[in-house]
Amino acid sequence: MIYQDYFDSVGEAIEFLIALGGVISVFLVILGILWGALGGRRQMKSAIILVVIGGIIWALTGGYEVGLKYFHIFR
Repeated sequence: MIYQDYFDSVGEAIEFLIALGGVISVFLVILGILWGALGGRRQMKSAIILVVIGGIIWALTGGYEVGLKYFHIFR
């Protein structure tokens, strides 16, 4: 019985981290696109890196849908 409670809480923590990663990845992609559009030529490399990192996290976490459903954003 104790093990079941422990593994339930671990599962909930992993689910939370995946949802948080989905939301953070969306913000990274948006921030990178805005930074690239408004930052100029010198900032373009950093903006591309942000978009790539956000895209990788997005792919690993299952996209923004997971985070939006978990945190009840945009019902």
